[in-house]
Amino acid sequence: MPQWMTASARPKFAVERIASVAAEVPTNVRTSEQGLGLLVGLWCGKDRIDLPLEADTHTLAFGFTTGEIVVDVKGGWISTKDRFKQESYRQKRDEKSTQTASRDQKGGVGVGLGISKIANILQLCIDAEAKTSRGLVSLEEIHGEYYHVIWRVADAGHNFWRVFGHGLNEDGVLEHKVLGDEVLCTVVPDPGCSRVDISVTFRCDIRDLWIKTEKISSQSGASSAVNQKVLEWNKQKISAAILNKALKRRSREITGSDESFLTLCMQKVTASALEDRRDQNA
Repeated sequence: MPQWMTASARPKFAVERIASVAAEVPTNVRTSEQGLGLLVGLWCGKDRIDLPLEADTHTLAFGFTTGEIVVDVKGGWISTKDRFKQESYRQKRDEKSTQTASRDQKGGVGVGLGISKIANILQLCIDAEAKTSRGLVSLEEIHGEYYHVIWRVADAGHNFWRVFGHGLNEDGVLEHKVLGDEVLCTVVPDPGCSRVDISVTFRCDIRDLWIKTEKISSQSGASSAVNQKVLEWNKQKISAAILNKALKRRSREITGSDESFLTLCMQKVTASALEDRRDQNA
């Protein structure tokens, strides 16, 4: 059975403060029987921008509340076993009462979220028509009892995972280290294949953009009020700036919907079978 040597290309990113990724196959999970364990590190954060509007300058913070990790493989396939997922909150539901229990996980889950806010998130996400859920909330049955689960990292499809900002900071924005402590998935090489190419991308929907006015500087000295029209203008300006920097923009292919995602960072990993390399050099 061949042994594998892997190499990671230099990562690319659109806005480094917003999202950066690091992918590798550690040596301790690089076995022929189990495949190649893919470790993906993801760091997200907020950035700031100054936007002039008439006599005022608006200092805005912005980031994303939801994103998706996508893994594309050539020369192999993603195993259905040992796929990473992590829950943020679990709520038990029955006919007489509703009990809420939080589970602390790595990455600061639980910071800034009270019971009332958890209930609001659940009410939004369990709505069958709520577009914001996109697999981040599921209903599970265990021994006849039903639970609503809010996922921090949701195993959402054959090659993608959704990450949810609620629980990561008080604003519900993806921030700090989101992934990187455990293997995301296992890539199994195709029989007889001597090379496996893995591409890891992180993308966000522009509609999940979060903005907050941190400061307004007025040259005229008059007090300024931020109305809905100004907020919408600010969001359009930030969206345009991110669109210009995005690595890729394409319609969502997984569900066939018309949602557009922005690729914010990506990295490629190549695995080569050492036995085949020696045969070629002989």
